[in-house]
Amino acid sequence: MTQGWTITTLKTALEGAFEEDEATLLTLEGGDALQVRFPDHGELEVTVTVAGEQLLASTLLWPRASQAAPANFEEHALRIHKFLPLSTFGITTVDGEDWYELFGALSANATLEDVVMELQLLAQNAVDVAEANAAA
Repeated sequence: MTQGWTITTLKTALEGAFEEDEATLLTLEGGDALQVRFPDHGELEVTVTVAGEQLLASTLLWPRASQAAPANFEEHALRIHKFLPLSTFGITTVDGEDWYELFGALSANATLEDVVMELQLLAQNAVDVAEANAAA
């Protein structure tokens, strides 16, 4: 891919890149984002956008208000995020409410294999973080 991905070209390529029933793809309203849903990870949704020279993949974890001791969790997240391959923690606002999110970025010229790997790792990392948080 030399010209970089668009949502349309990425969706077309990803439709043949995942194992059967591993992921479902949906172009979101407006056509500027792609939703990748992973049934084996509890229907986890990863949103992919293309912004200039990068692809951004992100998934919401849980509302910040539902986190016991948010400051403690955030400090812990900042200390351990380097152990989550290709993923970083963030806080984003959705409908006026702060949510924790996990995200990763790649070049808009990344190979299809790299995009698939990023999406799979992000989904697995989100599940691992949610399970660890529930057990804490």
